Amino acid sequence: EAAARREALDKLEGTLPVFRSLGDRAMETLTLNFIALGYHSAGELPKALRYYNEALPISRALGDRSGEARLLNNIGGVYDILGEPQTALEHYAQALALWRTLTNNAAQGDTLNNIGVIYYNLGELQQALDYYQQALPHRKAGANRRREADTLGNIGLVYLALGEDR
Repeated sequence: EAAARREALDKLEGTLPVFRSLGDRAMETLTLNFIALGYHSAGELPKALRYYNEALPISRALGDRSGEARLLNNIGGVYDILGEPQTALEHYAQALALWRTLTNNAAQGDTLNNIGVIYYNLGELQQALDYYQQALPHRKAGANRRREADTLGNIGLVYLALGEDR
């Protein structure tokens, strides 16, 4: 798996100069995001951040609010893993503000759930519960029932931590 990931990343990184020479900024930012995701999943978080942060201003310049929100959400995820919850929350809040202007309910639910996870990990259980409950209708509206189940499970964990039997 590591060898296949490395090969994929090498190929993706090799396409960047091509898209740049063509002036195809949309494909450049998409490729940067894919590279960042590869490093993110490999646990190479500084490299992932570098590529996400390289893609972000391009998405903004293109007016790609969905791409910008996706990148901000992904950056928030890296900061969460790095143990920087406040920085993660800042990025999630920016992503959420963008998602709320768009019609992507599933992505809004994902970001709300991510914020809930941060608050849960910080021990701010009521805040976590609030965000999970906000996420739930968005996740129910989506086609991915697993995400709905994840949020329901997260709500259950909060109630267990609160000592409430609901």
